[in-house]
Amino acid sequence: MTFTDLLQKATKALQDRGIPFAVGGILVASVYRKEKRAMNNLALLVNAAPKDISFLTDIFPGELSETLLPDSAVIHGVKAVRSLATVKNVLVINVDSKVNLGLEIVFSTFPWFKEAFERAQYNRIDFGFGSIPSLTVEDVIIAKLYSSTVAEDRYLDRDDVQNILQAKHELDLAYLTKQINKFSLEFPKSLWEDASEGLRRIGRSTGAKKGKLLLEG
Repeated sequence: MTFTDLLQKATKALQDRGIPFAVGGILVASVYRKEKRAMNNLALLVNAAPKDISFLTDIFPGELSETLLPDSAVIHGVKAVRSLATVKNVLVINVDSKVNLGLEIVFSTFPWFKEAFERAQYNRIDFGFGSIPSLTVEDVIIAKLYSSTVAEDRYLDRDDVQNILQAKHELDLAYLTKQINKFSLEFPKSLWEDASEGLRRIGRSTGAKKGKLLLEG
């Protein structure tokens, strides 16, 4: 199964059952990046409980695991999944271990989820078989900054943000500022060279944490 096959099959299964979803992760990040990077995991945000997407484990049989995000907002690895009833954060289905192809189902436990999901319904991208809801460039940045804030080893997330900034998109600075402040996200100083003047100007008015800056509205 190819990455495109997985995308089309998974989104069709959700559409057929009337389950709202949005594309996230590296697939959407690559749309906004200046340079593409290799993709192996398809991330789909779903507005449903884990038990309501059990059909996906029938369509894509494979080893199940969960990315852990406890209440303290510190990601600390993965665990095997024995029952969907225990899943809270991100369900990972190992679709094809031979090519390291996986399906990540992201649930609404992330604080940035609600607004990002709602905005994605009006931001549709055509990946070759019709347009489907996808995270906006601002919400990809927020999600990536969130991951790199709560877990310092998320180097690829920081690389995604840097590469997206290098693409010089016209960003909704008011929305970015609001969300970054709302979730107390860290904006590493290493990203400032690639940030727009408007984004840098907002950041300069803040206090600094050691080596990092928070945006201020």
